[in-house]
Amino acid sequence: MPRASTSPTLSLFLVAATVTVVLVALFGTGCGSVGIVGVDNLGGSAEHEFTHVFTENADFDTGISAGVNHDRAGELRLNVDLFAFNTPYLWAPLFVTNQLVRVDTMKGEKLGESIDLIFNGETCYNPSRTTVDIGYGVWVGCRGNWGDPTDGDPLTKYEPDRKVIHVNKDGVVDQVLYAGWAARAVALDAYGHLWVGSSYDGTVWEFDPATGECLVGDSTPDQPCNTERALCLRQDGACGFAPGAPPLVRRDGGTFPYGAMVDQDGFLWLKGSAKPGTDYVAALYKVDIRHEPGHENEHSAHGVAGVFTVPADKCSCTNLYGMTIDLTGDVWTGGAACNDVKHFRSDGTFVGCYPAGGMSGDGKVSKSMGVAVDVDGSIWVANNNQFDDPATASHALADLTGSVTHLDPSGKILQTVLLESAERRVLRTKGVGVDAFGNIWAMGATSNDIMQFNPAHPTELRVIDAGGGMYTYSDMLGTGLRTVTTRQKVGTWTAIVDSRAAQPTWGSVAWTATAPERTSVSVSVRCANEREALKNAAWSQIANNPDAVPCSGERYLQVRATLAADGVNASPALQDLTLSWSGTLTW
Repeated sequence: MPRASTSPTLSLFLVAATVTVVLVALFGTGCGSVGIVGVDNLGGSAEHEFTHVFTENADFDTGISAGVNHDRAGELRLNVDLFAFNTPYLWAPLFVTNQLVRVDTMKGEKLGESIDLIFNGETCYNPSRTTVDIGYGVWVGCRGNWGDPTDGDPLTKYEPDRKVIHVNKDGVVDQVLYAGWAARAVALDAYGHLWVGSSYDGTVWEFDPATGECLVGDSTPDQPCNTERALCLRQDGACGFAPGAPPLVRRDGGTFPYGAMVDQDGFLWLKGSAKPGTDYVAALYKVDIRHEPGHENEHSAHGVAGVFTVPADKCSCTNLYGMTIDLTGDVWTGGAACNDVKHFRSDGTFVGCYPAGGMSGDGKVSKSMGVAVDVDGSIWVANNNQFDDPATASHALADLTGSVTHLDPSGKILQTVLLESAERRVLRTKGVGVDAFGNIWAMGATSNDIMQFNPAHPTELRVIDAGGGMYTYSDMLGTGLRTVTTRQKVGTWTAIVDSRAAQPTWGSVAWTATAPERTSVSVSVRCANEREALKNAAWSQIANNPDAVPCSGERYLQVRATLAADGVNASPALQDLTLSWSGTLTW
């Protein structure tokens, strides 16, 4: 339909009369903080027909935008300036005390006391892997309870946990989901679905956190997801074991998920680790997790699109550790005992392995762990820095200070930063992250501290005492939201229209939009006689310009436009949206 021309003052036009009706915008009332427009300065008992057009920036500003903007005047588009999307917190799991630390990344301060990871009396044992959601909260994988390490070999007493636990942005534990055993891989996709890789049984699960439903497998507090419908990364196909069965020897299961991220094209990447003494090797698994449009919350049959390993003729050491995905979709990993960084193309082609830049010589090794990518596409790797000989390491480990190394996209070392200040030094650098402003954060596993610095001033280190045995090298800063996941984003714009009529007849809703391939614009409505009741009303998706919307004389109509881009670096655009109704003004 043609674009309407309106002034910044909201206007309502009478179709069957010549009287102009002024709309007033009311904010912060009813249904949370959604914008409300209503009719004013028109009385009498006659029935009138009304049309309201949202088209200029001022019109769209009467509603509430989430993940969309009008940077281009007069149209709504998905947010694309991802690195300006600042996730305000760093989340650091403490595996010794089963707690979580929340750090204000702007102030560089730990917020409050460490958070006990307990929900409904159940403890998240041995937390490690994290992924940050769009609401700035975090999902934490619970690996399991090692039991009493003084009572024999703790590895044979390892009892895996089935939980993944959610902590909201205020530091409150508010949800738990049950997957396979020992979550060592967690990631969120563009639909907000949570993917969990379970290292103990080699399985992978998909959840819709909004409902708690397990979309790949079935899950209840008493029964984990159905392993018959889970993705199985075991090469022998024998995933899972019955709840209540005696615990297996730790890591008995061959290849198992050890890290996860989602790329720009909507594929889940899982790092599968090797098991010593078996034929299993470390590998990257590329899993197609895309849903057909309109079927995002339905059970789906996903499949492994590829399995990629490090060619032995290109690297003498083939192990993989921490993982990240850069802005081009390429995958980078740490090498642990390989003391290197490895690079794969987005199609799985192996590019090369590069020195990690940590300590070497005289029995020292860097042992490269977590990796992260910055806005320039450069790679940062955390170096444990320890002695190669365990006998030596037992009495000399404290002498080695952790470091992080900065590499350009070709694998060339740009700088190595020793994590040492006048007061503190990081020991066993397990993880590294980059925040929205380009600052680097490094995690000390045995020194229990976090160090932050600006790459332009690497000697100016900010130190935060975390405590509790910190163990994290996954996404603790929302990197996936800024660099990858939000590129396949869903954004919404919502507004409420007050008809100010008793028993109005709601007519059509029509809109003008453009949608490049693999993008979409959809519109839904719901109605109620009270503003507060709207939040309990069901949404109905409607076609463009129907004869009438599915409402039955309710005073208020809430409209929601959903813009989505499925794995492409493009955005749909909504240029205008028009509502019509008729009725006799009563209020």
